[in-house]
Amino acid sequence: PVMVTDPSLIADNGYLRKQLESMFVQIPNRFIISTAPDCPFDYDMFVIDGDLRIEDEVGLSYEPVRGDFVNYVRGIVHFSHGNQKVMPRSDDDISVAACNGVPEKCEIAECIVEDDAEETGNVVITEIQENPRGSDFEREFIELYNARNLTVDLSGWRLQNCADSGVDLSGEIPPGGFYVLASQRSQNENGGVRAQATLDDLQLSNNAGSVVLFNSEGALVDQVRYAHPGGDEETMWPDRQDGQSLQLTNPSADNRLGENWIATPIQDRNEYGDGGWGSPGRMIE
Repeated sequence: PVMVTDPSLIADNGYLRKQLESMFVQIPNRFIISTAPDCPFDYDMFVIDGDLRIEDEVGLSYEPVRGDFVNYVRGIVHFSHGNQKVMPRSDDDISVAACNGVPEKCEIAECIVEDDAEETGNVVITEIQENPRGSDFEREFIELYNARNLTVDLSGWRLQNCADSGVDLSGEIPPGGFYVLASQRSQNENGGVRAQATLDDLQLSNNAGSVVLFNSEGALVDQVRYAHPGGDEETMWPDRQDGQSLQLTNPSADNRLGENWIATPIQDRNEYGDGGWGSPGRMIE
């Protein structure tokens, strides 16, 4: 096989994609970053970093898990249905090291609450980094803001998505304070975010997904159903590129409406390391 160490070169818009069309290639040492790129549809594909799709047309025995390390994958470079992909020929064309990967981010379940359900609103979801640069499962974060004049005790609270993946909360948020949950507690590993807690099993679907917050009594405190850019005025969400977090323009604004969110400006003061641009733990500048 032709050795391709950088899969982005033959992925969508890669400058070698046409030159290597229909050729047998091998890609070494990559992580799986998505197992449901066409969610909620399942076309038997997964994606390795470099945004290259691997298509399983032969019924591989390996069941892809996001976060697993691919020692190598071999196959035929092929273009169809708007995407470049590599198609392995058999189980011999892939070698994977399981890395206790996180649950897939595709949300296919009905949400536990209606999108117009009544909220207490005393803690507000104010920033969401659902699609950072590089590895999602190391650099995602969610920011909560205490809009009350009293300290909020988070004991027994839960933050989750509509697919019922979530994290139980603890600690406190002072009046007018922030609480950040990130994929890692270490600032060196999570792109510089200073987090009070980790996201655990809560994974954020890229471009369109949900964040739902419940208090210790099970009451809905706040929820956000972020969406792809576009749509009518009431569902208009900002256009954003990989690494730009979603930020609520004002904590008192209705965060159910996309028009009240912006993509973090691409500026040095907003860069939080390799993950991209955001302002976790502070007001938007």
